[in-house]
Amino acid sequence: MVKVARKNTNANIKKGDAVNIPFDDNSFDLVVCNASFHHYSNPQKVVKEIKRILKNEGVLILGDPTSSSIVRYITNLFIKFSVVVIIKFIIKKKLKNY
Repeated sequence: MVKVARKNTNANIKKGDAVNIPFDDNSFDLVVCNASFHHYSNPQKVVKEIKRILKNEGVLILGDPTSSSIVRYITNLFIKFSVVVIIKFIIKKKLKNY
């Protein structure tokens, strides 16, 4: 998949891991994590790594539409109580602008 992507675009494509994203700090305005968050064995590390690569005013869009409603509920509780500072900083700050 990576070979095909590199062949068909001029974008900077790197192969990496969600707990060790191969980009510099403050590199992105937007990070989208869709339909994969429930697969991460250490979601706290993933969120911290996303926070690291996001610019100060960056936005994280986190969606997991494939999981059941009970998994989404548990994930939301986990996020609320374990990484609330990071998520609120990223999302709440951006939502004030709308």
